[in-house]
Amino acid sequence: MTLILSRSSHRFVLQLSDRLVTQGSAAFDPISNKTVLFFALGGMASLSYTGIAFIGDLPTDQWIAQQLTGFDLTRFEKPPAMASRGPPSKIDFGMSLYNLAGQLQVLENHVSERDWLSSWDTRPFEIAINGWQWNSRGSTRPIIAWIEKPAGTRAATLGYADRNWYAGRTVSIVATPSGYIDGATIDRIGTDLRGSDADASERVLTDAMRAVARASPHVGSDIMSVLLGPPYTGYARVKFISTEGHSLELYGGKHRSTMPAAFTPWIAGPSSLHAPSLISRSYEVALGPYIVQVTGPAAHARLGVVSGLVRRKRPRKRH
Repeated sequence: MTLILSRSSHRFVLQLSDRLVTQGSAAFDPISNKTVLFFALGGMASLSYTGIAFIGDLPTDQWIAQQLTGFDLTRFEKPPAMASRGPPSKIDFGMSLYNLAGQLQVLENHVSERDWLSSWDTRPFEIAINGWQWNSRGSTRPIIAWIEKPAGTRAATLGYADRNWYAGRTVSIVATPSGYIDGATIDRIGTDLRGSDADASERVLTDAMRAVARASPHVGSDIMSVLLGPPYTGYARVKFISTEGHSLELYGGKHRSTMPAAFTPWIAGPSSLHAPSLISRSYEVALGPYIVQVTGPAAHARLGVVSGLVRRKRPRKRH
């Protein structure tokens, strides 16, 4: 069960999620991803899920990316690190979220396996959505949204915080799901964040998530962080925050070299898709009004490597 922690205001939006997928209380997929950074006409947001890790045979994040973008990812055990198409999709941001919630309502049309549907029915599932929406008149607002399916039902609903929730320079702190962090702790986090810039806020949220990870086997200490400034700033950042080193191995003839590496989430737009990868240095992705800074272990490494990931297959029940 993932923990997602977000900080939103008129100044910037920050969403952090852990990356641990468990089977029971044991780690199952060490290279899992739960985050999609998504842009469509009129909006951009980070979407992270908590709940079941596979929809049918697809990793849940891969299924979400497929629904949002229309790219067919069902045939890929290892999705291409980068893909493009034309012409771009004309479905706007708000309708994309509405369609995603609608597809979650009718999963029985896509997955026929009874064991999986039974598991889906009995478990809660939620997608936390933090980002920005804007219109052609130049009006811009930070959004807090969610798609939620309670346990015991297949009904998934899309919800939004009040349209003007950020009036009066309000800062919103949200933990998803709610059971890991109580209200008093949220209040303390809010106090610690008062007046903090994006980097300091990221450190506060990281410390809070790792405190939960130390107490729960279902929350990991490796974190994916997505920062979105207002669209007029053009600034967005993706950062993998880890307590332990990760590396890429390169082979050439009889030689093998190892370099530090970092993981990335899905980065998706109307005509392009970047799959979760392992990277050796920082790079940039143009996405709508934003230039996304994808942070690697080194900003100026001599050799830049982007490696797609082979995801683990869904475990099957033994009969």
